[in-house]
This record gives sequence, C-alpha cells and structure tokens, in this order.
Amino acid sequence: MGPLRVNRGGPRFLESNASHYLLMTEVTIGEGDRLDAAIKAFKRKVMRSGILKDLRKKRFYVKPSTAKRLKAAAARRRVRADIRRAARRS
Repeated sequence: MGPLRVNRGGPRFLESNASHYLLMTEVTIGEGDRLDAAIKAFKRKVMRSGILKDLRKKRFYVKPSTAKRLKAAAARRRVRADIRRAARRS
C-alpha cells in the first residue's frame, strides 16, 4: 500500500525529485455545481497542462540516438509544412 496522503487545504504538491515540485491539477466544485461540468473542466485542465502528452512520451524508454533521430524527423516535417503554407499564401 502507498503512502497516506492527508489534505490539509491549500495547494497540493507532489515531490518528483529533491529540487523540483509539481502542482497537482484539481477542480473545486461548489454546493450547487454539476458533476459533469466539473469533470469537463478537469479534463480541460489536464489537456492544457500537458500531463497526458508527457505521460505518453515517458511511457517507454527511448535511447538517446533514437530520440535524436525522431527530433530531426519532426524538424524536417515542420520545415516541409512551413514551405507548403508559404506556397499556398503566394
């Protein structure tokens, strides 16, 4: 079983390493607020914060050489897309 977490009010922080803290994504709902609206707001916050994108990126280990190759391929795709956009404008 994992460590016990106690909510003492205020912002919640997760310790990722000794020098870096991450703020947890949370949505506060009032007495008359709808649950589906709160879930929608939570999903929106998670998407904007990039948590899922980072999670997918770190799902598997990528060797440094492979990461370098993937980064170069993404740069080539960006350049080609920019050239296509510029050609459409003119």
